[in-house]
Amino acid sequence: MGVAGPTKVSVVVCTYNHEPFIDHALASVLGQDTSFAVEVVVSEDCSTDATRDIVQRWRDEHPDRIRLVLSERNLRSNEVVARGFRAATGEYVALLDGDDYWTSPHKLQRQADFLDQHPEYALCFHDAEVVDDAGRSIDGRRWTPANQKTRSTLEDIWFGNFIATCSTMFRKRALPEIPAWYADFFPITDWPLYILY
Repeated sequence: MGVAGPTKVSVVVCTYNHEPFIDHALASVLGQDTSFAVEVVVSEDCSTDATRDIVQRWRDEHPDRIRLVLSERNLRSNEVVARGFRAATGEYVALLDGDDYWTSPHKLQRQADFLDQHPEYALCFHDAEVVDDAGRSIDGRRWTPANQKTRSTLEDIWFGNFIATCSTMFRKRALPEIPAWYADFFPITDWPLYILY
């Protein structure tokens, strides 16, 4: 995953009670094939299962790639996401929930290349397949509508969320600071973030 040098992409993995899934999520991140340095920031919200032990093991095995941001108590707020963004040092930030995973090893490279070539974009995303806990397709369901426009505006996202959390890459400097009110918008995490960007 990646090369030495300054971090270009930070992957923020937000997790709480994802014991059955977090290994798959982190493996899909570390399996990315990129020409640039990638860091992984795991924001763990004081899980009551073995999630914290699992992410600590991953950090111990990959201390040069993975950093942990741990809650002393369960925050149950969007602060878990916001602090991950604050901890990120990359030019771009990709977001992944601990119960999701990436299927293409070229996801980060393709999205970073796109944002490099299109400085006018604040974020980019792709479609995502919806699967059950065993990873089986749910009737071929996709997150993004088939008729989704190639370029979306604030007005488009204002009226409905067509972006899967696991599909995003953000240009970090487009939103230098996430406002304080975002933490209290829970349980809606991704949609207000897209509107801000």
